[in-house]
Amino acid sequence: LDTGDTVTVDTKDTIEIDTKPKQPHIGIVLKFVRDCTKEEIVTAFENTFHDIPIDEIEIFSKELNNRVSDDGVKIGEEVIFYWLIGGGLIITQNQQYSQHSPFTSKLIEKRLLEVYIDPTRSVATELVTQMLEFTCDVKL
Repeated sequence: LDTGDTVTVDTKDTIEIDTKPKQPHIGIVLKFVRDCTKEEIVTAFENTFHDIPIDEIEIFSKELNNRVSDDGVKIGEEVIFYWLIGGGLIITQNQQYSQHSPFTSKLIEKRLLEVYIDPTRSVATELVTQMLEFTCDVKL
């Protein structure tokens, strides 16, 4: 089936099936300049979410834990966040992607993006400048 295909259930009802996979809207690559354990990475992100409900942080932490290798991340390796059109977040390490459902939490998705493009939350102003240069009209 293709996007927009219809399936007739009976003579009265028609169901439209969206078979197009969600596409990335924004991707941010974190290239590591030092070795980090899985625990260090998860804890660092948890600390940025201090005012978000704990149940949402735990879901994100579990997802991040599942995507980062047990050995953590070594110098030169990457962790990539992909925000999807229509919502959802995919996390990969070194572009290794296995078929899994995107993580979804509007609060986490928004805060994580703010860490990179919101001047009041960002860890570095040059990061914000570069992101805004290559991004336009981002809405979560």
